[in-house]
Amino acid sequence: MAKYLVLSFENDADADGFIKALQWHEQAMVPYIEQLFDAGNYEFVDCELVAVYKKPTKFCECTATKKRGWTRGKKYGWWVCDQCKKPSKVAATEVSTVTTYRNLLETGEQP
Repeated sequence: MAKYLVLSFENDADADGFIKALQWHEQAMVPYIEQLFDAGNYEFVDCELVAVYKKPTKFCECTATKKRGWTRGKKYGWWVCDQCKKPSKVAATEVSTVTTYRNLLETGEQP
């Protein structure tokens, strides 16, 4: 399963640099845990991980919309179809909806 991460930066310059790096490379370099203290040629920015949300990868494909309803899932806080128990693809990609999911940092499910 995939995840959404929310980072908080103390200043715009660090945030903008991080965003530009992700947009340019479309991926982030993640060092092995043994290399975390070996800065090498990397530039570090001050940021804090403030939220982790599960990102759905399978979505409701029910065609009978007349009787279908949506309910809040207990495990991750997703809006799921009451028939198939899968989340709505539209709701799962809306940032305003994603931030209402359960933050895994608060539930202790994220290391």
